Amino acid sequence: MQNNDPLKPGYNFDAHLVAGLTPIIEGDELDFVIDRPNGMKGFIINLTSQGEGTIFHGDEAFDVKAGDLLLFPPSATHFYHRKEDNASWFHRWIYFRPRAFWNEWLCWHEQHKGVYLTKGIESSTVSMLEKLFIDIEYISKSDMPYRDDLAINLLEQLIIRCKSIQPDVVNKPLDPRVIEAMNYMAQNLSQSFSLEDIADFTCLSASRLG
Repeated sequence: MQNNDPLKPGYNFDAHLVAGLTPIIEGDELDFVIDRPNGMKGFIINLTSQGEGTIFHGDEAFDVKAGDLLLFPPSATHFYHRKEDNASWFHRWIYFRPRAFWNEWLCWHEQHKGVYLTKGIESSTVSMLEKLFIDIEYISKSDMPYRDDLAINLLEQLIIRCKSIQPDVVNKPLDPRVIEAMNYMAQNLSQSFSLEDIADFTCLSASRLG
């Protein structure tokens, strides 16, 4: 018999979006190792909300705690479980097949054995991200009109927000001429500008500003 519970082994992830919360408690029925050596067809994004988990094993192992984000690309090895000395590991997750133009947003700064990791996120940002996870799960499981479109729309926002907090994005310096253009427009709010006007002022090409 086919398993219809995505939290149990054998579930067929054949949809474009599946979302849920995995509440792992020591000794409970969900307290087992997820082992998918060949990965999956789609991506899984994962946010730890409580407790700690361990990803991989041996010298390659690392732990995640509340507020940490993981992104498993297709074919990346899945091997994770509750951290042995921790009583629980609750994590929210979304399995999805991305749209083609999302590719840039799905490459994060830090990577371990093909799995992307983001730690040290501000608590306010974690709360905002978790709300998106919750809303996506709720909408995807509802019977409201256009639920698939709404869920994908929120997922796109989640993916962009996760990309926007990557260190290489946050610390990426702006071209001083772009800053000059921003200041120039701020000081002349009463004027109307074309892209070509700003390009001439800053000695930048219109395409660079656009």
